Amino acid sequence: MHEFSIASGIAEVALEAAATHHLETVSIVEVNIGDAAGVVPDALAFAWESVRKEGLLETAALKINHIPLVMRCSDCGTEYPAAEVWDPCPSCNGMVHTVLSGRELKVISIES
Repeated sequence: MHEFSIASGIAEVALEAAATHHLETVSIVEVNIGDAAGVVPDALAFAWESVRKEGLLETAALKINHIPLVMRCSDCGTEYPAAEVWDPCPSCNGMVHTVLSGRELKVISIES
C-alpha cells in the first residue's frame, strides 16, 4: 500500500512547516488529491492514523479535498470532466487532450 509512504511524506511536510512556524501542535493537515493521482483516499486516511501517532501530529486530522479530473481536448478545445485520463472528448471523440486538473497531490495548509 503506497498510501503509507504518501502519509509519511505528508507528515514530514507538516512537521517541517510546524518547525518553521514554531507551532506547538498541529490540528489539521489539509491536502488536495486529484481523482487521477493514483491515491485511494480511504487508504490514505487509514495510513494517516498510523503515522500521526506521536508528537506534534498526535491529534492532527487529515482533511482531504478531492480534485476532479478535468481535461481539454487538443482537437476541438472542449474542456470536460472525465472519469479516467483515457476518456475521449465528449464533443468530437478526440483522444488527444491535456489534463487541466486531477493529478494533484499537495499539502495546502496546516492549522495549529
